[in-house]
Amino acid sequence: MQNGNSSEWTVNFLKSLLWVAVFAAILGGVALITEIIFVDFVHGNPHRSQQNAIAMIVIFTPIISLICAIGIMIVFTMPQCFQSISMAFLLRHFGRRGIYGIAILIPLAAVLSWYCYDYLTPTNFNLGINAGPEWTPYQHGLTPRRYLITLGIQIPITLFSLTQFHLQEQDRGRGRMLMYTILVVCTIVGAISGYASALNQYQFL
Repeated sequence: MQNGNSSEWTVNFLKSLLWVAVFAAILGGVALITEIIFVDFVHGNPHRSQQNAIAMIVIFTPIISLICAIGIMIVFTMPQCFQSISMAFLLRHFGRRGIYGIAILIPLAAVLSWYCYDYLTPTNFNLGINAGPEWTPYQHGLTPRRYLITLGIQIPITLFSLTQFHLQEQDRGRGRMLMYTILVVCTIVGAISGYASALNQYQFL
């Protein structure tokens, strides 16, 4: 793991974030396609023709994928920059031992990630269909549960960034294998998520 300066680390962390955005886009797209296939083609949706279902796949898949990718960039760009600058500082002053500072950086980055999500994304967005008497506006703020969820997302993103850099320095082939593996995992997770959403939709058909 090279020492480097803050600008080099920032570029590296942002490159890895672009890959995370790609992974999120693939996961979201696969989930949507899987859900539509099971709802409209396997189960049979009496409220929508199969032609309309195909049109939805063609039209909405790139839209959902783009939204997922943009969401990742909005929420995690600032935390990635914070970690990259901090890592450059730690490695410059403590050498390779500075890498252990990641144990402090990730929890702090998770706080920053949450507030980026909380205030930079439309968390209180309402289409009108959820504005029933039981609906309450979104309450901003970081709770223990929200923090643990954000930390659970932040940890793999940061570890992916560090692992990617390490593998590329040691063996570019292993770095590509890591990418392929994550792409397969995202595809599988997206399919499982889409299937679960389809099962939930069956009750409304």
